[in-house]
Amino acid sequence: LSEKADGQDVSLAAQGRVFAELLEHWGLRRPLVAAHDFGGAVALRAHLLHGARYGALALVDPVALAPWGSPFFRLVRENAEVFGRLPEGLHRALVREYVGSTGGPGLHPAVLDRL
Repeated sequence: LSEKADGQDVSLAAQGRVFAELLEHWGLRRPLVAAHDFGGAVALRAHLLHGARYGALALVDPVALAPWGSPFFRLVRENAEVFGRLPEGLHRALVREYVGSTGGPGLHPAVLDRL
């Protein structure tokens, strides 16, 4: 889980705005952007609503509609204390299985080992 300060706006709307502002701050006029999951929606909002320009935008499995996250991640969020107490080997197996089942040809075993 990511950290969040009290009162901090981490909504999709806020992140789209902040991403566009960050690109402007860094002086990136037409960056090549790869955006995954929630980041896909953020990158689209930055472009469509806040004028961010991209040289290219690659969207990889972007979210489009609520509810956000997979059923597995909703289960983890609702039971974070239980999942946090799992032995390391079980945690590793859950991550490996989840990532390995996300579609496509899958990741190389050496990449999965580094997770």
